[in-house]
Formats: sequence, C-alpha cells, structure tokens
Amino acid sequence: MTDTTLHELCKGFGALLSRSKQPIFIEEASRLNDRGNLPLHAACSFQASQEVIDALLKAYPGGASQPNNVGNLPIHQAAMWQAPVDTIELLLSRYPEGATVRNQYGSLPLHMAASNQSSPEAVKLLIDAYPDSLHLQNDDGMTPLDLALADESASETVVALLEGRPPPPELSRRQKADKFLERADALERKLGSMRDAGGRQHGDLREAIQAVRKLADRFPHALYSAGIDPNELEIALSNSAVEDGNGGYRGGRPNEAELVILDAVKRRSPVVRGAINKNFSAESFRDGAMNAGSSGPRDRVEDLLASIVGLDHIKSQVRGIRRSTEIADLRESLIPNSVPQTRMGAAASLLPPALSDESGRPRASHMVFVGNPGCGKTAVARLLAKTYHELGILRKPKFLEVERMDLVGRTPQQTVAKSVEVLEEARGGILFIDEAYTLAMSTKRQKAESGVDAIGELIRGIDAAA
Repeated sequence: MTDTTLHELCKGFGALLSRSKQPIFIEEASRLNDRGNLPLHAACSFQASQEVIDALLKAYPGGASQPNNVGNLPIHQAAMWQAPVDTIELLLSRYPEGATVRNQYGSLPLHMAASNQSSPEAVKLLIDAYPDSLHLQNDDGMTPLDLALADESASETVVALLEGRPPPPELSRRQKADKFLERADALERKLGSMRDAGGRQHGDLREAIQAVRKLADRFPHALYSAGIDPNELEIALSNSAVEDGNGGYRGGRPNEAELVILDAVKRRSPVVRGAINKNFSAESFRDGAMNAGSSGPRDRVEDLLASIVGLDHIKSQVRGIRRSTEIADLRESLIPNSVPQTRMGAAASLLPPALSDESGRPRASHMVFVGNPGCGKTAVARLLAKTYHELGILRKPKFLEVERMDLVGRTPQQTVAKSVEVLEEARGGILFIDEAYTLAMSTKRQKAESGVDAIGELIRGIDAAA
C-alpha cells in the first residue's frame, strides 16, 4: 500500500486539521503505508506541530507505540528529523517507554537525536526520560556521544549534555557569527580537497584499468575476486579497437573493455538507496557490501575451496599449485615448444626471473589424510579431485575410493592382480585408500593374505608414473 491521502495531508498540516473533524479520520489514522509508517510517523518526520500530533494520537492512541518496518517508533522519527520539542514531549507523555525502545539497528531515540543535530532541549528530554541511554551502544558499538562527536556540526551544548556535564554559557551574537565563519571555512577547505581529489581521480582510474589489463594477461583467475569474468574481459579487450595511445579513453568515453571493469566496480559498490533514516548509513553499507559480494562471476576453484571449513594450509597449498600451473603455462606461451633447443637458453634469458625457471607443470602430490573418524577426510579428498581437475592437473575428476579388501586377495598373485586393476581404474584421477594403515597390519590369516604385496604394487605404480 502506498501513501494514503492522510499520509500526504500530514505534510500540509492545515488541511489535516480540517480533515480530523471527519468520521473517516479515525480509520485513516491507523493505516500503514508500504514502509510500515502510520500517518503519525509521517507527521513526526515532517516536523508537524503539537496540535497535529495531538489530533493523530486522539484518533489512534496506540500509534505512539507502533513501530514501522525498521522498528522506528514515532519518537524515533521525531528525534531523527528535528521535530519540535513540544512534539517529543507529547510523545513521551503518551508513551514514556518509547525512550527505551531500540529499532532493528539497536538505536534508541537518543542515538537518533545525537546523530541528526537535534536541539539541546530535545536531547535533554530524551536523557531525562531514560538516563541510562547515555552509555548504551547501538549495533555499531556507538554511544550517543560517539555519534554526536562524529558529526562535526553538533553543538557544544548537546555534546556537554551527552557527556553529563553542565552546558556551556549561551554564546553572544558575535561568538555565534565567529562559529559560523569557522564552519564556512571548514566547508570551503573540504570542498577544495574534494575538487583536488576529483582531479586526480581520472589519472588514478586510468592507472588502475591498465593494471587490471596487465593482470588479466598474466593471472586471469585473480580477476574473479574483483567480480570480473576474465573471459568476458578478454572478449572486450579484443573488441576494443578505438583507444588512445595509452590504452585509455578517447573523447572522454571509456571503451568496451574499460566498461567491463567499471561495471564490476559498480556492482561491488554498496549503494544506499532510499534510506529514510540517516542514522542507518553504517548498517546499509554493511548490507550493501554483503549483497554486492553475492553478485558477479564465480570462480569454480575458489567455490570448491570455500566449501571446506578450516584447513587453511591445504587451501594455501592448492592455491600455490594453481599459481605454479599458471606460471608454467605462461612460460610455455612465451617460449613455444617449437623453439629449437639451441635457442631455448637465449629466449629464457629474456624472461623475468619468476618465469626463467625450467620446472615443468606441477603434478598432483601424494597425500596422507590424518584425523579422527568423521572429521571429513574423504569429503576433502573428493573436493580436491574436483579442484585438481579444474586446474588441469588431472585429466578427469574421477575419485575412486577403496579399502583393504579391494586390494588384498587370498594369495599374493590375487593381491597383485587386484591392485593393478584398481590402479588402472583410477588412472587419470585420484585413488583414495580408506584406512590405508590396515594394509600393513598383521592378521590371523597373515600367511594366507597380506597387504604387503598390495603396498609393493602401489609403490611400483607410483614409481612408474613419476
């Protein structure tokens, strides 16, 4: 439901007072709009007079204790939008507990008043109604005093009240004029710094875009964390035929590749849209950041690693293998296999030190998973099979899980045959031997069956694949 007629009339108080004499006024005063606001919320937000507030409270007495969709009572709205002191006093007289109510961000009415330049009289009323609110924090860990100090335009009287000390003496007209001049000078300096920062922004943006393009050439997967699909960027770079000499703007307009980068930045920028409560900026920023992180392309390898809880050393090892693989691929792309061996040394000398190492593409290491039963050893091994396949280290994401009985037969010949069959089946993927230590354990039938032959065949298979 959008704003009703009465919601709109609350923004023009003369017409509202005339309407209050009509029978429909009582029913309209209890209607909510799509934000959960009563007409009383709207009147408090638009600094209605005490007469208007009184008329709305008489029509709907429960309105003083009615929260909107974000938990704001009418007194929260009055404190936030610098409503007259008489309005706050009237709301407190009808619902004194309103001074102790927090909204969904943990803010009391005093928090709202302190962060939105309310008058000293309004702040004093809220303190007298709930003295403990001076020391209480909102969900951001801010007390009313913290919020007032963060607002450079807060009056010294309000700060003194929030600090619990007597307010300073009233300033003369000359002193007030000097204060206004100081604020004007501070604003002028701030505007000047913003102008200078804007002048540097264009150059910084071009340097950042060039850095992203270099990163895309060498380590494209790193762009996933910035919300950029490297494949999309590569296509855009190939289509960007109109550029200036520095690969940047021409005619003040970004090219297609730069638009891809800028769009990714915009998607990750938390924008506060339609925030009715200026005290909600921190919370809105946090929510926007969370939502921004959920958009953009997905990195399959990082998604798989993120599904593993803890085990940071394993994740670091996998990421290290990824870097080594990409460096090896980059080296091969710079020095193709078709280059004669006699010229290989000369070509390698032209490469950066990080690429001059002749070590080949990394291979999957043999691993031992140690841990208590049920801690996730098998689950992690399955994820590593998929991860290594995504990195191109494994030909297929095959995961073969076996145990002692799958490798050991009744005779040494059967054991060797079963072991060879398992190794061939797992070739190109991962062979996971559950409770591998049991292969070396002695049993009552040790003479008839033994895991030693299986161990020997596994070692031969490892040596042959090295």
